[in-house]
Amino acid sequence: MSANGRGSKGFSLIEIAIVLFIATLIVGALLQYVSVQLIAAKQTATRTKQDSIKSALISFIARNNRLPCPAIAMRPAGDVGNGVEAPTLGTCAGAVVSGAVVTGTIPWVSLGLSAETSLDGYSNRYTYQVALSATNLTAQTVSGMRGAITIHSAGLGVLGSSMAAPPGNQLNDCRTDLSVAYIPNANPCSAVAVIVSHGADGYGAFNDAVYRSHSRQR
Repeated sequence: MSANGRGSKGFSLIEIAIVLFIATLIVGALLQYVSVQLIAAKQTATRTKQDSIKSALISFIARNNRLPCPAIAMRPAGDVGNGVEAPTLGTCAGAVVSGAVVTGTIPWVSLGLSAETSLDGYSNRYTYQVALSATNLTAQTVSGMRGAITIHSAGLGVLGSSMAAPPGNQLNDCRTDLSVAYIPNANPCSAVAVIVSHGADGYGAFNDAVYRSHSRQR
């Protein structure tokens, strides 16, 4: 290199642009990898918590000969009834009743679970739907409970009462003659209880942010 620096060589604009382009590709790939890992972690957490809730429900049946009512969804955080099953066996007062089923959130207090367990991997409350008859104290067992909940693959009535939901896209319909009128409780494959995560977008789910939004509107 000469004393006046004329022999020094720097990077051209093209070379700098190539380096920046490669760096962008590397950063983009890393961000995509991290995003995929986060999605997988949330899905795994959701399934793990659902398994914990299922085990807690089975234990509840063994202790009480029934399933719990849902918790009332619109209870604010810190409320004394937050996470406690709705009162009155067989009616579940305060929860949403539709035909033979009742809907709310996981009654984590009554199940002996933590509040965090009632949240899916996306920080939304699981929806818990149960046949009203299964919440009554009638010495029921897991195998002896009669279901009343239909599960659909799309459209309205993803969860619904067997008295109201049409069989069109029903996933758990085990009748051999689908031309028969949709008679309540005629379906031997109707579910007794369903635990639902509303997924990444949280559409239809309840969480504290939803409650605060409703509170501001009142």
